[in-house]
Amino acid sequence: MLQRLGLFGILGLLAMLGGIALLGLVDLRIAAGVALVVGGIGLVTYGMVQSMMAKFGLA
Repeated sequence: MLQRLGLFGILGLLAMLGGIALLGLVDLRIAAGVALVVGGIGLVTYGMVQSMMAKFGLA
């Protein structure tokens, strides 16, 4: 999985996790909400990419 992300994808993932961890130090409920929103956006994006790839016959 990490080969698909590339260097900038891994750095972005680390920055995102670091930001959620920093929020967790301030307020755990806000950090949990942000983590759920980011996870939901990731799942929606994954579904859209899979759908587009299927339309082009790549999946």
